[in-house]
Amino acid sequence: MFCAACKREIEQTGDGQACPSCGAPAWLDAVAGGRLRLDERIEQDGVSACYDATWFDGDHERPARARYVSFRVRADEDEDEPDFEGLLARRAAFEHPTLPTWIGARTVRVKHSGELWIVHARVDGLTIEDPEFVRPSGQLQVLAMLNELSVLLAQLHAADPPLVHGKLSPKTILRRAEDRRFMVLDLGTNVSTLPDVVARSSKQANDLIRSAPELVFTDPSPASDVWGLGLAALVMLTGATPSELRGTGGRLRWQDRAAVNPAFGALLERMVAPRPHKRIPDGQALAKALSELRPQAISQGTDAPTRRMSSEELHSELGISGEVNSIYNPAEESGEHSNQSGTYELASIAGEIGGSGSNSGSSSRRSSSSSRRHVGSSRRRKRDPDAPVMRPEDLSRELSEAQRTILASTQEERKRVEVSQTLIFAAVALMAAGITWLLVLISQT
Repeated sequence: MFCAACKREIEQTGDGQACPSCGAPAWLDAVAGGRLRLDERIEQDGVSACYDATWFDGDHERPARARYVSFRVRADEDEDEPDFEGLLARRAAFEHPTLPTWIGARTVRVKHSGELWIVHARVDGLTIEDPEFVRPSGQLQVLAMLNELSVLLAQLHAADPPLVHGKLSPKTILRRAEDRRFMVLDLGTNVSTLPDVVARSSKQANDLIRSAPELVFTDPSPASDVWGLGLAALVMLTGATPSELRGTGGRLRWQDRAAVNPAFGALLERMVAPRPHKRIPDGQALAKALSELRPQAISQGTDAPTRRMSSEELHSELGISGEVNSIYNPAEESGEHSNQSGTYELASIAGEIGGSGSNSGSSSRRSSSSSRRHVGSSRRRKRDPDAPVMRPEDLSRELSEAQRTILASTQEERKRVEVSQTLIFAAVALMAAGITWLLVLISQT
């Protein structure tokens, strides 16, 4: 077990006994009228930690999960104390099917510093980041998770003031073993909503890679929760870890790891935009955006075989209309500089691919730059409205495979050239040596 005071691992002690290392009581008392024993540490980042624990109330015991977060108080001693009780009462009164049963909380103060402990029922299951969690997941599974948890965020963020989780990530979203329903863990440790209370932030890399970019400088906001939920969705979708997804400038690089419906991809990009003002702002806006997605457009899995379709079928599949339509470009959404326009004429692309595909009978692998035309061009080719076209994700996958094939063949060709040059240099050296030897023999005779 672990001591609740010094956080060191110690031999298991009985209720009321002192820690052999620090001398303080090893159990945490006064938690919802009971006492808490910390059995196993799940994680620790220097300013907070999470434990599998057991909560005792008289003769009854209950498996629990306990987390504490360190804080400091900026107020002077003669000013009013921060309303921790009010904050915890709001959390205790909030119930939702995606939240574990609340047990209790307690604050431990030493002058201007302290710890806020929250305790809720332990839930059997796997977090999204757990190595045993099956990943990658399909689009529909990810969409179902987002729909389920966006309802929770919408209710949390609609409170006055908003209830912000602050540490939402693949590590705090769990799929329950009992019914495979998703649950949000550790809600209630965000003390930044209290005046003059500052939560100590972790600077460890393992914690920062799961945090929205702005949390390095500011307190959590509803937009930070949206980012954390977006990160969890991308971990499910790609099978990658948060560290593998992190790019430069706070961006998440996931587009080359998963092929998704363009409308769904645009939504995910808005959830994890590096700048909060370009992000979906809160749970209510996220729930609304998810409700506007057409399920039939997402229902076609990425593992489906490549099938050519007409431009009208493509328009219907993507839920768009009109003669000129847009293809989603993540670089534009994230503000990243790109020398390619994000809007192209779908009819033109359909004709280019369909024309080459009808001659060869196989999937087309041509450079996309040759088939793009900017909107507003004064010259527009006339295309058959029923020109066959591949799905965007299939085209992207085939272009990626073609690029890898070209790179591999280029490297092999470079190796062959290097070997040939080496053989030529060796032959020339041997000939020079032979000629020199003959000249020496001639001069001696």
